[in-house]
Amino acid sequence: MSGGGIAGILMIFLLVIVLFIAASCVKIVPQASAYVVESLGKYKGTWATGLHFKVPFIERVAIRVNLKEQVVDFPPQPVITKDNVTMKIEELEDKSGVEVSGRGILHLSVLMESMRREGFEFQVGRPRVLFKKDENGNKMEPVEQAVVECPDEYSGKVVEVFGTSGGIMTSMDTSGIVTHLEFKIPTRGIMGLKNRIMNVTHGEGVFYHTFLEYGPYAGEIGNRQNGAMISMTTEKAVAYALGTLQERGQLFVEPGTECYEGMIVGERSKAGDMVVNIARTKNLGNQRSSTSDISVQLVPPRTFSLEEALEYIADDELVEITPKNIRLRKRLLNATDRKKAAVRAGQVNK
Repeated sequence: MSGGGIAGILMIFLLVIVLFIAASCVKIVPQASAYVVESLGKYKGTWATGLHFKVPFIERVAIRVNLKEQVVDFPPQPVITKDNVTMKIEELEDKSGVEVSGRGILHLSVLMESMRREGFEFQVGRPRVLFKKDENGNKMEPVEQAVVECPDEYSGKVVEVFGTSGGIMTSMDTSGIVTHLEFKIPTRGIMGLKNRIMNVTHGEGVFYHTFLEYGPYAGEIGNRQNGAMISMTTEKAVAYALGTLQERGQLFVEPGTECYEGMIVGERSKAGDMVVNIARTKNLGNQRSSTSDISVQLVPPRTFSLEEALEYIADDELVEITPKNIRLRKRLLNATDRKKAAVRAGQVNK
């Protein structure tokens, strides 16, 4: 036999031996304990990516993931804890509720949204700022710096909106396309200002504000000018009644919505509240007309997020928060009780 044939036989023999050893390793290693595999992986790092070493590691990781999912599935813990040092909670003197103080509407709305998702049902009044007094006894209130960037053609409307909310313009920079405006405005005037800025800029404005300092009390600031449409009965809203009401303002409900007495169902286009009948139906007669079968065309109702609802309500109104709905209502549901309270407050004549 030639030398080349002998070398070929030896190579085949060695190859068979290597394959036998490799097959033995594949059979033995999966049967080893996790501790052995992990120890081998420390010394043979390149083996840790191999198939036979990867299987035990996958099993161990899967167990940890399952344990983690079980922890996440536990019910959420209450948000009100002693560790939340930025929030102050005090019970009212008449034991009718609690007063919560935080760093802003967003801070408070996070707490409310967490409580709502935990199944709580509660009512919230209009947010108010916390006043202070200086060393001379003068009343001080928080002042914020507001920045607006908008197209040039809307800058005049933005300045007008801030002027009616107690703002003072401190800087104006016009680059030819976009106008950069800066204002100093009391925090009381900031509430509800974002939506007004978005409306006058047709959604093209950028609005930002941050706390600046405590400054002198700026006096009374104009609140919402338009009145509210208030339901007079506890019934479902009817399309026929809403069709006539939408001519007088903007609706907050749609046909089929469950309403109750004292619930705010829309915003009036004029000042002053108006009690409406949201369940009024069409009077049926024994004659037909050519327009009797025409359906009512309704504009989609305006919806509120939690922050928008808190900014919208007046002092005599509340936001009702439930796990499924966010509603607006009057503090006094009965129209007669509201009239008596207004007389006692001197807002109307007897």
